[in-house]
Amino acid sequence: MQSRMLSRRSFLRLSSALGAWLVAACSGPDEHTDAEISPGRVHRNVEQSGQSGSSSPGTTGTATTSDSTPGATSVGNGETVRLQIRDIPDPLLTHANWMRDRLLEQLGAIEVDSTPDLIIRMKADDDQDLPILVTDYVAVVSRRLIVREISSDQLRQIWNGEIGDWSALGSPVGQPVVRVAVNESAGPFDAAHADEKVPNRDDLATYLEDQPGALAIIPAHLVDYRFRTLRLDGVTWFRPGEKTWPLQVAMVVDIAESERSALTQHVAAAITPEEELSPVSMTWAGDIIMGRRVHAKMLEYGDWAAPFRSIASELTWADVTISNLECAISDAYETPVDPTTFDFKTDPPAMAGLELAQIDVLSRANNHAFNFGPVAMEDTTALLDGAGIKHFGIGRNLEEARQASVVEIGGVTYAFLGYNGISDEWDGAEADSPGTNPLLDWLVVEDIRRELAAGHIVIPFFHWGIEYQYDPTEEQRYFAQVAIDTGAAMVMGSHPHWVQAVETYKGKSIVYSLGNFVFDQEWSLETKQGMIADVWMRGETLLALDLVPVLIEDYHKPRRMSDDEAWPVLNQVWAASDRIRFGG
Repeated sequence: MQSRMLSRRSFLRLSSALGAWLVAACSGPDEHTDAEISPGRVHRNVEQSGQSGSSSPGTTGTATTSDSTPGATSVGNGETVRLQIRDIPDPLLTHANWMRDRLLEQLGAIEVDSTPDLIIRMKADDDQDLPILVTDYVAVVSRRLIVREISSDQLRQIWNGEIGDWSALGSPVGQPVVRVAVNESAGPFDAAHADEKVPNRDDLATYLEDQPGALAIIPAHLVDYRFRTLRLDGVTWFRPGEKTWPLQVAMVVDIAESERSALTQHVAAAITPEEELSPVSMTWAGDIIMGRRVHAKMLEYGDWAAPFRSIASELTWADVTISNLECAISDAYETPVDPTTFDFKTDPPAMAGLELAQIDVLSRANNHAFNFGPVAMEDTTALLDGAGIKHFGIGRNLEEARQASVVEIGGVTYAFLGYNGISDEWDGAEADSPGTNPLLDWLVVEDIRRELAAGHIVIPFFHWGIEYQYDPTEEQRYFAQVAIDTGAAMVMGSHPHWVQAVETYKGKSIVYSLGNFVFDQEWSLETKQGMIADVWMRGETLLALDLVPVLIEDYHKPRRMSDDEAWPVLNQVWAASDRIRFGG
C-alpha cells in the first residue's frame, strides 16, 4: 500500500480525534564536522603582510597563488623545507597547527626544532611582505540579551571584570555578565578570566539559551544563528564594508631571507583558506494591511508613504526585504471607509510606501489578498510588476499561485513560497480558477522539491495559526516540520496579529509569527506590536536571526521600539519558545 501524507484538513481531523577549531566534535545547525570548521575555513584575509586590501566576509584575501601542484618544494640548496611554530599562545595554537599542516601537505615540508626555513609566529607591527593568515574573532551573546552593540574597549572591560552587568551597557534590566570559555579558549583574551567553560559550539548555544547574560569570544567561522554576534565599534562582522574588523588574530610565516624569493608564493598559496560565499542579508516584516484606518490616515496626511516613513531605514539596509501584503491595491472598486470592515483595499498611489521601504518580495498568500476578487488581484499584480516588486502565493490558477519568487544575491538563488492556511477553503486557487495558494502538505512538499531541483535555496512563508496567541498551534508546527524535512532552509510565518515563538527544528529556524507591521489594530498593545527579523545567510546556512520589535502608532505607522519597550515583547517570544523547548 502506498503511503500518503496527511492533507491539512485530514491532519486537523486527526489532531482533534487524538485530542573550530574545537577539539571536541561540535556539529552546528548545518552539521559541520571538525574538519569543516577548522581554521582552514576561515573566510578572512590571507595576504602579504604590509599590503593593503581587507577582504569582505566570504572572500579570501590577496595572496599570490602558484600554479604548481601540491608536493615537495625545495629550498635553494635542494633540501626539504623545514618549518617551526614559535611563540604562539596556547589558545591560538589551533590556527598555527592548521598553517603547519597545510605547509606539510602542500610543500612537503618537515617540522624541525632548529634552523628552520619557515617560522609560524604572531604578526609584529613592522612585518612586511610575509604571507599572513588573519582570523577574525567575534563576541557572541544570547539572543535573549537586549544589547546588540558594544565597543572594543567595553569588550575588554567585560572580559577583565571591570564591567559586571549588562545594565551598564544599555540593558533595561540588570543582567550579570557570565564570561564563557569554549574549549578552554577565549581567543585573544585570557581564558583564565572565564566564569564558566563549555566544550563546543552546541553546548555554548544551549548555555546561552539558558543564561541570557553569558558572553563568549570565538573564531568567526563558528558564528551561529542560535546566538547573537555583537557589533563592535559600530561595525557588523557580517559585512564590515571599508572598515577593518576590530577583533583579529594575525599570524605570519617568516621565511629565511635566502629563500624568500623561492618560497613566498608557494607559502601564500598553501595557507590560503577555502573561499566562501559572502553573507546575504534579509529583513523580514509581518502583515501589511493598507486598508481601513491605514488608508484613511494616508488620506488625512496627504502622504501615501506615511506608514513607512518611520521604519523604512530598518528595512532598506538589507540585500532583500520580504513582507506579507494583506490587501488589494486597485482603483477598480471604491475603497471602503467603514473602520470595522474586513475587506481590505487601498488605492494605487499607496505603492509609494512599498517603494520607499524598498520592499523586494511580497507574499500574497493570505486571507485578504483576494478580498476584491480577480479584478483587484490582477490590478495589484500589475502595480507590483510595474514597481519591480516580486510576489508569490496568488494567481489566476493553482499552478500560478504555487510559483515561487526567485531572487539572486551574490550568485545564490533564494526561492520564496507562500501558503494560505486561513481562507484557502473559500478563496484557494484551483486548476482553472484564481485565488491563493492553499496550505496542503502535498503541495508544500512538491513545491519545495521543485525549487530545490532547480538549484534554489527555499524559504516558505506561511499564513497560519490562531489570532491573538503567543503559542503556535500543532498545525503550525506540523507544517513547519514538513517544510524543513523536505529541505527548506528556514520557515517564516504570519497572521496571528501577535508575535509568536521561535523554534529550532533539526538545526533549522522557525519564526511562527512576525505579528502586525502596518495595520490599524489600535485597541490592544499586543496588536500594535510586531517584529522585523534581521537575517544573515551564507548559502542555505543561517548565520544570524535577530528579532527587532516594532510599535505601530496612530493606527498606521510602525517604528522601532526602544530597548525598554522591546524587552517585554521579546520576553513573550522567548517564554513561548521555552514552552516548546520544554514541552510546557
